[in-house]
Amino acid sequence: MSGISRLVMIIILIIAVLGGLTAFVIVNWLSTVRHYTVTFAQTGLDATATGVVVTINGTAKNYSELPYSIEVSKGDTLFYVFSNFVSSSAVDKRFDLLNVTGSVSSITITNTQTITGNYLLKSAVWLVGLSTSGLKMMASNDLTFMTSEFLEEIPVAYKYSFVVDGNNLYVGLTYNGSQIYRVDLKTGTVDTLTVSSTGDLRDLKVTGRSLYALVMDYSSGTSLLVQISLDTFTVLQRFHLEAFVKGTPYKLQLVSNAAYVVAYNSTSSTSWIAYISLPNMTNYFSVQLPWFVATRLDMDGNKLYVRGSDEVAVFSCNPQLTFIKKISNLFGYGDLLYTNGKLYVAGSTLSWRPAVYVITTETMTVEQTFLLSTSSGAALNLAVKDSTIYALFFSSGEGCSLGTIESGSAKFLIPNTENEFPTSLFYVEW
Repeated sequence: MSGISRLVMIIILIIAVLGGLTAFVIVNWLSTVRHYTVTFAQTGLDATATGVVVTINGTAKNYSELPYSIEVSKGDTLFYVFSNFVSSSAVDKRFDLLNVTGSVSSITITNTQTITGNYLLKSAVWLVGLSTSGLKMMASNDLTFMTSEFLEEIPVAYKYSFVVDGNNLYVGLTYNGSQIYRVDLKTGTVDTLTVSSTGDLRDLKVTGRSLYALVMDYSSGTSLLVQISLDTFTVLQRFHLEAFVKGTPYKLQLVSNAAYVVAYNSTSSTSWIAYISLPNMTNYFSVQLPWFVATRLDMDGNKLYVRGSDEVAVFSCNPQLTFIKKISNLFGYGDLLYTNGKLYVAGSTLSWRPAVYVITTETMTVEQTFLLSTSSGAALNLAVKDSTIYALFFSSGEGCSLGTIESGSAKFLIPNTENEFPTSLFYVEW
């Protein structure tokens, strides 16, 4: 073999050796970049689940696509979020997210794992009080009217008050006196408690393990705050309000250690706010409001909002009830609802169209006015569900109707074909 041939052979051998070494290094490097399988799963959902369950790196997955597995490189971050609730094709059901097994929303991958969203099936309905036909039930998803055996046991009343404690729904109303109906939502069993044989039940609220009923007895001219045990469903004590609240009580608000009552006296055209200590009811006082008809009440823990005809007055809860400000041109006399730093006020426009005013509570100024219908009428009742405001209103064109306020816009949902005057709106799930 010539010298040139030997040199060529040596070069070929060197290239072969170096090539193999390079290949070895590449293969070895690739083996150190580990890939792990991440699986997304769920518990609690069934085939009626509709809509997005989990969104993974921007890609939505529904019930039929789970479990879903994805290969992820070691050290990479995976972004995902499980829906807080998942709708159901069953008209009165939905699935609520209880918790997530694994990291809640994002994770840096270091091993193979399964991330599970755990859901609980709940029943959810709207309760609507109507002036003539009484209490009605609507499915939470499509808002169609439903029938229920327990509804048949609750009499027709002009107005209803609602409280939920676990699986028990308490319905306060006036029918042969002041009555509270306790409904076991699981079994449909109904019990009744007579709070006053002659009184008118104005409102019902709960704090701790007690219900508090606001009662006006027109025959005797007495008004009462009645404490009721949730455990025994019996009256614990009755507190007379008429000595320092000189009017008809309309609304009640509770905190852990106090009750606030708003009342109006049509004879003297004055309104009152009362403070009563809880649970002993030994400390109390009232503040007279001479300038408007006060019939609604809500609070945010630091402030008390009182709804009068065409305006809202704001007081600090200190508990001396120091007046802060009055906001005018909020036409009508509908509900107040405080949520997420905003106060929603049901009423109408100056031209008598159903509307909801939105007030920023930091500045106590009107941020926006939402028109619910172009027909004449007024918004009367408000409720909140999943950050959406629901407004029950009456108009000449649609009758008793339901609208929503969400993401800066109002939406008309349904008219009530029975064309009755609305008195109550309440969302309940169990």
